Amino acid sequence: MRCRPRRARKIALGVEAHSACSGEPEGLLAAECGYAPGLDRGSRSRHRYTFVDSHAVGETVRGTAAPVFLPAGVAAFGAT
Repeated sequence: MRCRPRRARKIALGVEAHSACSGEPEGLLAAECGYAPGLDRGSRSRHRYTFVDSHAVGETVRGTAAPVFLPAGVAAFGAT
């Protein structure tokens, strides 16, 4: 499953709304089970990190103690 254009537009709208009030966001919180491959590349924002469900990174070598870097270089932290 790839990041669909509709999802990318939602991210862009959120970034735009946040930017109007507080400047460009550095991170992204995907809604519950909201991560999909390509999400890190699917928006025009330059976010450096995102939070994903902890089970998405729980099976890695360090579990949720360290981020997992996605293909676009965005750090994914497990959130409980």
